[in-house]
Amino acid sequence: MKLGLPTQIFVLRCWQVHREDGPQWRFRLEIPSTEEAHIFTSLEALMRFLEERLDTLSSSSTS
Repeated sequence: MKLGLPTQIFVLRCWQVHREDGPQWRFRLEIPSTEEAHIFTSLEALMRFLEERLDTLSSSSTS
């Protein structure tokens, strides 16, 4: 890893909930540096958030 490149640390918790239509995954993503926490009800929503967050981080480091 090169020093000086943008970095972001995430803490991810995954768990299953049991619903009438079967088990479903839930996700909690914490960002320790800002104390933000986000809960997602689908893997797609989690991935969309991560892509947007990392794109923002990447573009702010090249400005």
